[in-house]
Amino acid sequence: MERTRVTGEEAARLRLSLAEAGVALYEDAPGPRTPLDASAYADLLRSLVASGDARLVVAIPCLLAANDGPSASRSAAEAAAGLGAEDRGRLGLLYRLARALLVSRAPDLRRLLGGVPRLDPVSLEPEGLRDPAEDCGEALVREAADLEEEADLPRVSADAERAFDTWLGILAAKGPIHEPS
Repeated sequence: MERTRVTGEEAARLRLSLAEAGVALYEDAPGPRTPLDASAYADLLRSLVASGDARLVVAIPCLLAANDGPSASRSAAEAAAGLGAEDRGRLGLLYRLARALLVSRAPDLRRLLGGVPRLDPVSLEPEGLRDPAEDCGEALVREAADLEEEADLPRVSADAERAFDTWLGILAAKGPIHEPS
């Protein structure tokens, strides 16, 4: 899938899809949270990363946290298979970053979601970055941001971290997306 800048209508559809999947960063969902099947999950991940819209791309760690578990790992791998090398690398970095954010924000996630979502390691994650659990996840978050800055790349990691924290704030204000176990 080639990256193309999405139209306003397509961006609105993707924002609504995010909200329906439990990530109401930009829109409120019109009804209850809709669980994603593996194919729809992979399609949404692929569409977000290939959209060319930074606001949509940085929502990927939130989506992964809201729809965690083995289906997240499989869906991310399936989504990556349909992407070009640059977008596949971006998805891999965001997946690894999501794993670090789950560790660093575990107390908030436990309170808001009734548990900490789990994301298994996947082969699309970039090599050479710190373990997501090192220094309570913060080391990887900082390392990824530093690497992007050094390479003069867009600051996706820092923006994704801010989006994740915003999402947690929205959950705290509106209530959790999962019932506590």
